[in-house]
Amino acid sequence: MTQKKPIRDLIESCITKVEEHYKLKELYQRLNQGINVEEVLKETVEDYKEKMEKYILEVLEEIEKYCEYRESLHGDQKKEAEEELCECEKDLYCTIAELFELYHFFRELENLSKEQINEAVSIPVEIIYNVVLKLKGIEEKNQ
Repeated sequence: MTQKKPIRDLIESCITKVEEHYKLKELYQRLNQGINVEEVLKETVEDYKEKMEKYILEVLEEIEKYCEYRESLHGDQKKEAEEELCECEKDLYCTIAELFELYHFFRELENLSKEQINEAVSIPVEIIYNVVLKLKGIEEKNQ
């Protein structure tokens, strides 16, 4: 029996930070330096939230699919499905880790006003909150 790795080990080795993650951090870094990026920032934040929520829900759907599919398999096919499931779970952990990393990045921006920092940290929090609400809705439908 293989021993499962702690989530932290999985996450630290696979954080890939999607392009949108970098763009958002770069815009906030520029704002932190006193450069006016407010108009671009608002549009980028909405785009980022939409893409991240969509991506997380897609990964969750894949996990659910592989869980159901795995139950009907045997032998090597079952092992392959379990490996695919593990990869999907790793993607999910990494995405969530990126959101927490983004949250901490925003908290460390020293030159922003308290209001700007609160607005920034609400981005990853809102994404996770919305995904949880959607999952709760999906779960209630399935019951």
